[in-house]
Amino acid sequence: MAKGARFLDSTHLLFEESGGFSAIMKMFRHDPSTTLSSRTFGGVQDWTTRAPMLALSNPDPALAFPAGTTLQPKVFIRNASGKVFTAHLRFNWRSATTSGKSTPLDLTFKPNETQVVDVASLQAQKLLPANAQWAAVILSAPVLPEELLAVAASYDQTGRYGTQTPFSDQLATHWEAGAWEVDSTHNTLSTISNGSNQLARAQLTILYNQGTGQYQIERTLAPDEQMALDFGKLIHNRVPDKNGNTLPPDLTWGTYRLLDLNDNPTGSLYEGKVIVDKTYGHASYNCVICCGPNNPWMVYNPVILTVNGSLNQGVQAMNTCSQRLATVTVDFPTWWTDNTSIATASNKQINGVAPGTTNHNAQSINMYWGPKEDSGGGDCPLIQEEPFAGTEVNPTVTFSGTPVVPLGGTAPITATVTPTSNVSTISLTLTTTSGGGSAVFSNGKTSMNITSTTVLLLTGVQASSVPNNIVLAASNGSGVLASTNLTVAATGGAIPTNFRQVDAYDAGNGDLHFDYRWDSSSGNLADLQYCVVAEYVTYPDGRNPWPLPSPPFPPDTFPNPTNIGVFATLGKAGDDHQLVPFTTFIKPYSNSTFTAKQNYQFACTYYDSGNFHTMMGPNFIVRTVSQYPNGTWEFTVTKSGAIATINPLP
Repeated sequence: MAKGARFLDSTHLLFEESGGFSAIMKMFRHDPSTTLSSRTFGGVQDWTTRAPMLALSNPDPALAFPAGTTLQPKVFIRNASGKVFTAHLRFNWRSATTSGKSTPLDLTFKPNETQVVDVASLQAQKLLPANAQWAAVILSAPVLPEELLAVAASYDQTGRYGTQTPFSDQLATHWEAGAWEVDSTHNTLSTISNGSNQLARAQLTILYNQGTGQYQIERTLAPDEQMALDFGKLIHNRVPDKNGNTLPPDLTWGTYRLLDLNDNPTGSLYEGKVIVDKTYGHASYNCVICCGPNNPWMVYNPVILTVNGSLNQGVQAMNTCSQRLATVTVDFPTWWTDNTSIATASNKQINGVAPGTTNHNAQSINMYWGPKEDSGGGDCPLIQEEPFAGTEVNPTVTFSGTPVVPLGGTAPITATVTPTSNVSTISLTLTTTSGGGSAVFSNGKTSMNITSTTVLLLTGVQASSVPNNIVLAASNGSGVLASTNLTVAATGGAIPTNFRQVDAYDAGNGDLHFDYRWDSSSGNLADLQYCVVAEYVTYPDGRNPWPLPSPPFPPDTFPNPTNIGVFATLGKAGDDHQLVPFTTFIKPYSNSTFTAKQNYQFACTYYDSGNFHTMMGPNFIVRTVSQYPNGTWEFTVTKSGAIATINPLP
């Protein structure tokens, strides 16, 4: 082999001219670096290899051998290692009417020893029924892959009639097959087996007429159970498939696809196919290709988060045969990040901790993937893939509620930056998006930089020609972090500005309490004597009063809409989201939820004819009754990231 070459391919043909015998001698690839965990398909403990279709002494009439033909099935097994071990050989046999399993044979091997198992003798000893026609041969041993080699063949004494069946350890949930043939001189026989330790739901799809025609068979297979198919009988006996379709009577060839609809990640199905040549008495096996997802990648790369923000990541891969996109996130239970001070991973959820950049990673279960070049290009190995993606965490910026900036006057608005330790630069801009109107910061410009929480002082320069046409935005190199819309207008007096949340907590008994503050555009709250600040809450439909879904909620009703206000001169207000007047939940409890929409507004008699203007919102108040797995019930009310609970409900 040339230096650096990894594999050498070869073909070995055996031919005996006088008897008309020929056979393909299988060459085995051995890679000493292959691990047992990469080849224990189907959840088996020891390395296991299988030959799906060994023709037994009494041949199946479908093979079309001359009457009276008796086969001599044999299994040749070689220990290719220097170890001493005991291998286990068993047969899943079937006759024309029944099927079963043999008692395992224990075969002790010396280093580099070859043994021949005379299967016809086993039939004569009644370890296998004399009328059995086929058997799947399963060989297992406590060795590394390919340290134990096996060949199964079955020919009559002349070598003229017979067939081979190759051994392979590969199990998969997706196989693509080559051509099958059915005509006056050919037939195709196939056996599908479940080699895993779980139930498999096998679906065979026969494809014909360039794939435009499909014929589907589905069957649930227990571990070691087989499904045998005679393609000639399916066609000529007009056997309907699961959808009632039949194959065209003149159909002579096609391909097929085999799937396990249960999608066992460690593989489940193996298959054998024999194409019978009735003219020459040959029965040759035909190969299938294992298929699976390959080279997985993260759906989002990079993930861009804010501090305390989160995002659910996903993993996708392309099927090596169909080239169809598959989402395989469920097969990745292990997640982590390279720097937990910047971001953490909880299952597939990536969480921002502090500004900075890092990577997040995921590891799959030990599952089978599409063909890998480093395994010879023909196997679908069991491996644990580890895709990764970038993670960028940005500071969080929120703006308080200042919807109106007085023309020729000033109005404060708070830009709250999280975390307080942030040192990265945040750019603020004021942009007019349509029509006329403008405002500036205290520096007299429409841009400035901050790194931490700052009370901004905005000055109205030109009145807005349309409402909310000025955008205050915070951004960094990753994009916009937050924005809010403003209007510059002649107000006729001071107006409430800088509306902000200063506290939120569970006050007990299902009461979620908030505290809010606001300022005056004049700097003096007393100038707001002709203004009010109010909440405006609506419920899911137009009923007024709106009844809570009871049971399980208490039999309360809320005004719809709810409009409660205070004098703006107070500069502060509390807001309790509680159940009144009743707080007793009604049995029987059931899962139930409803959402109210809330806005905080202001109105002044001298501004805009006393109409209300939103300072904050919409906020969504969500009340829920839900059951825990242990059978207890809980009530929660949430808004703006805060929560209050009654747990458990009495």
